Amino acid sequence: MKPNNSVELSDLTDKKAISFWGRKNMAQTGTIELHNTIGTTQIIISYRGRIRFCKKNSYLPGLPRC
Repeated sequence: MKPNNSVELSDLTDKKAISFWGRKNMAQTGTIELHNTIGTTQIIISYRGRIRFCKKNSYLPGLPRC
């Protein structure tokens, strides 16, 4: 495979911004979807500030399926 550095933001939740705040690492929930020639990856942000990555239809062996 040739390296390809182009990644597109293909989907974002209804909110225009995702915020992190507070002493307990709270966050505004949301999802971000990234796409390139290899496939599609989703980033999920929970209200507790956890960030999770998962693959939708790509070959990335280290990520779980969505």
